[in-house]
Amino acid sequence: MKRIVLLLLLTSGISASHGQVLKDENQHKNIVISAFKVIYVKIPATYKIEDIQLGMEEQYFSAKIVKDNLFAVQANTNQELPPSNISIICENVLFQANIIVEHSTTQYFYEFKEQEAIYFGSPNPPIKKTSEMETNQPNVVLPPNIENNNKKTNLNLPVAKNEFEKDRCVLGGMTGKIGFYVNNIVAIEEDIYLSFKMKNYSNLTYYCEYLQFFLIAKSKKQMASVAPEKEILTFERFAFPSEIKPGSINLFIVKFNESFSLSKGNYLQVIMDEGEKGRRIIEHIISEKEFFKNISTLQ
Repeated sequence: MKRIVLLLLLTSGISASHGQVLKDENQHKNIVISAFKVIYVKIPATYKIEDIQLGMEEQYFSAKIVKDNLFAVQANTNQELPPSNISIICENVLFQANIIVEHSTTQYFYEFKEQEAIYFGSPNPPIKKTSEMETNQPNVVLPPNIENNNKKTNLNLPVAKNEFEKDRCVLGGMTGKIGFYVNNIVAIEEDIYLSFKMKNYSNLTYYCEYLQFFLIAKSKKQMASVAPEKEILTFERFAFPSEIKPGSINLFIVKFNESFSLSKGNYLQVIMDEGEKGRRIIEHIISEKEFFKNISTLQ
């Protein structure tokens, strides 16, 4: 199905999701390869390569996925060939480049930028908005009104806010140029609070439109091979900036519903999505062992 959609896009030059004219072929990145030299090409870390389509047969040049967002390409002949192309397919997204075969090359690494992504579906969100959620999925508990989780709240914290500024743990990392890490997992009486910080290292404002938490009852190995069953968690917001300016760092604080529990072998998934205001999606997964190893108690 994806290949059919891809062929339609290549022939029509129109984005299926936005109705926009795609870049002219002359604007595509030129990747120069030569015989028996390996060239590495990287796409943004927010995407995972699912397939690579070549404009010529592999006897002329070939490509191999090295990591989720990195692949290698090389010419398999030293004869002169006409320019060709390569399409890197991710979920709902593709990247395209011209392939030029020359006798020699001195550039062995190329990198695609976020703005070079071509969307032929929805912008690859791993979460669904309210109107798209399927209420008949097994093992999924939907909150009474998920829209409430996407708005600011003015609830009073049981302790001073600066208690959550302290970094009692650091669970997270970088997604593109956005830093994300959970800095507190706190038990206050019978309630569980979680705080995290996000730092914007890019020159674009990050918009905090959708935040969701999921309980995943599968191992990491199973998660990589099979779509995991998820239970969406309800929570309350105590601190929730609407955007993160370039160069700034912001604190987020949430409290889980009283029914929250994390059983042995389960995982907690955190997803932040820019929604319609951007394309960047931040995701982090915390294992049950990591969660309880880093939990603190406040009076």
